[in-house]
Amino acid sequence: MNLSEKKVLFITTYKARDFEGNALVGYYLYKNYAVESQFIHGYSVKQEIEKLKPAVLVMDHLVWDHKKELAFWANSVGVKVVLLFTEGYYKDISSFDKIFGHPNADKLNVTKYLVWNNQMVKRVKDLDYSDEFSQKMIVTGSPRFDFLTNTSLSSFGFSKLDFIKKYDLQDYKEIITYMSTTPYQGYSFEKFYSRYKKKANFSDEIIRNFYDDNQKQFRNHTTIIKKLAVSNPEIVFFYKSHPSEAYISNYETVFEGVNNIKLISNENVRPFLQYSNLVIQRNCTTALESWLLGKPVVQLDDADYNSKTYKEHLDYSYLINNLEELDAFIKSKEYQNWNVDNVTIFLEGIFGKLDGLAYKRVADEIVMILEKWNETDQTNLENNLLKYRKEVDTRFMNRVKDFLRLDRKTSLRPKVYIKRLFRKKKNNSNEVNIEPNEVHEFYNKLNDFV
Repeated sequence: MNLSEKKVLFITTYKARDFEGNALVGYYLYKNYAVESQFIHGYSVKQEIEKLKPAVLVMDHLVWDHKKELAFWANSVGVKVVLLFTEGYYKDISSFDKIFGHPNADKLNVTKYLVWNNQMVKRVKDLDYSDEFSQKMIVTGSPRFDFLTNTSLSSFGFSKLDFIKKYDLQDYKEIITYMSTTPYQGYSFEKFYSRYKKKANFSDEIIRNFYDDNQKQFRNHTTIIKKLAVSNPEIVFFYKSHPSEAYISNYETVFEGVNNIKLISNENVRPFLQYSNLVIQRNCTTALESWLLGKPVVQLDDADYNSKTYKEHLDYSYLINNLEELDAFIKSKEYQNWNVDNVTIFLEGIFGKLDGLAYKRVADEIVMILEKWNETDQTNLENNLLKYRKEVDTRFMNRVKDFLRLDRKTSLRPKVYIKRLFRKKKNNSNEVNIEPNEVHEFYNKLNDFV
């Protein structure tokens, strides 16, 4: 069985955040081995596996119970599961535990974990997993950041002139971008609690603290950015929403009438980092990305949040505590003198390597799995998927829906309809499948850079 006959399926949860890094791996697989990849959001994965019949499923994390179940199921039907983490920046390395599926990670039969750094490997060993399991942890770095550290890729995407034209910035003297870390603003506590308690087994204290921080920070920071924009009309302020924020319309009333605030959602963060004079955030991965690009960062600690300031911000960010202080800081242009030299060792500790070649290391690990995949494996997968489909089709509720000529996704529970009737409408389209034509268009653009 040739490599070109074998398929790879990437879970690409948020198109704006995750596609470029995953597609860089896919590009390398396609150009060097003629291996086709598909990139899908995190729902209906089983149906996509039935259609594509991939040898390898690349997943993003194992926090949620349904992700753990998916990893176990995929392995049970014969698909090789690889974890390529999109998250790896934590205040405390213990936060990695749920990401890789602890405390029962060794029961999920994942083939490989492609991790950011040696700290993650050490954490697994410290949790007393077996040597056999620990050896599945392979340090590759994260392709998500290769565009920031690979000199050949640094000019991929928008030129500054194109960026200025796209967002109509000709009349502004500087660009400042605020990066949101409030993915759950707009959620009711009941819905938030259910999500984290029932689906990820977080403690009540962690859930309450996380929720309260989201709501407080959203209220405080939108107010601060609005007042900064009014006070500095010669500066454009981009407000970049978190890729998983669902209630984007909540910003409309907050920023209404302030022309030099531009709300950005469902867009790649990289050009905003590249062309900003200053980045404002609170404990966000974009701070690290900014430092990789030599950009100064403000850590906005305007309140007593449950999530305390990460230590690295004490060393490498400008710590600012209120609107007045931040306004004066911006007007003074003090951030123009920021020096990035002493942050390199910290960044190497997080990203493992800063060579911009994580995508090659990840692709090579996937190829090693593909090379062992044979016709017997493919036949077993196809047979197992047929058995799975028969099992699904014969379930009582599905037979009822088929008899009533209802879509299988239709719920027959009245409680679900009542909830939907009163549910706030989400308006974020970042969780989408990436179409094949989009993938090949991206690959064609990469030809001039890789």
